[in-house]
Amino acid sequence: MPSKEERIATKRAELKTQHSDWDDAKLDKTAGMLVGREMKNEEAKILKEAHEKELGDAISKENPGIDEKELAKKVKQAVAKEESDVKKAEADKDVAEKQTALYDSIFARAKLDDTKVDNSIPKDVRDAIQKIQKLTI
Repeated sequence: MPSKEERIATKRAELKTQHSDWDDAKLDKTAGMLVGREMKNEEAKILKEAHEKELGDAISKENPGIDEKELAKKVKQAVAKEESDVKKAEADKDVAEKQTALYDSIFARAKLDDTKVDNSIPKDVRDAIQKIQKLTI
């Protein structure tokens, strides 16, 4: 496998044929970026394959005598479940961050504005602001 420097030099030569008007700095920067991205993708692929092998080994240990087709199916299901769990956790985190931002803005508005609450604000938000205003802040 060629070294990173060799890969960058090869990528730079490819880019130079495609973009003869680019200067050396742009060629070097772009080649480095592209090779870095390729190497990161290769590393991610290797890590994914290693993780799938670990899952396969664990499933094989739990189910001795399982055939390859069934093992591949169970590994695929386990990976899909993990990905689903990660997406759900990220979505839950996003919702929590949005709720926190909403509550922070409601509280800030209530602290700053002791006049009548604007009717253009949704009713539940207006009610929350008015309740906070009634508290001793």
